[in-house]
Amino acid sequence: MSTPLHGRIALVTGAAGGIGQAICRALAAEGATVALHYHTQKDAAHALAAELGGAAFAADITEADAAQSLVERVAGKLGGLDILINNAGITIGGQFVADMALADWHRVLDVNLNSVLYMCRAALPRMRTRGGVVVNIASNVVNTLPGGAAAYATTKAGVVALTKVLSKEEAEHGIRVNVVSPGIIDAGMGSGALA
Repeated sequence: MSTPLHGRIALVTGAAGGIGQAICRALAAEGATVALHYHTQKDAAHALAAELGGAAFAADITEADAAQSLVERVAGKLGGLDILINNAGITIGGQFVADMALADWHRVLDVNLNSVLYMCRAALPRMRTRGGVVVNIASNVVNTLPGGAAAYATTKAGVVALTKVLSKEEAEHGIRVNVVSPGIIDAGMGSGALA
């Protein structure tokens, strides 16, 4: 029986976290070969890759060169890249702007927004020859804008805007670019938030 994503190569950033694991499982269930990116959660990423028949790849995608290298390693090992899911993200909550450490602001910006740009710049040229799909994970926080979430909310709003621009730029190349903005998920960063 053929599955919708049979023969497709999907790269998921932040694959070892709660949402990332669910995305990887869903892609594999639809037939995709999944490349699982991780930065620090090596054991979880490798265990899930073994479970799904995929491959795990380490990279600090807050660096443009590392993002480029990641895409090249995935394409080289798995035979291409058809789907990119930009899921990596962090939050440093509870910091009001007047009291926020600038290092925290920059760290959240690097992980949540700059890495999305770097991954897209690395992946899109490869996808232009045969089409592809990019899904960027933002957050419903852009609609709720709670106090103490300036860095997180700003970066996720940036992801939404970047996605809209990319969808227009890449349509002529047969590349679909979409954004998903989930609410609070009781896993990973959101663990305990619903309690």
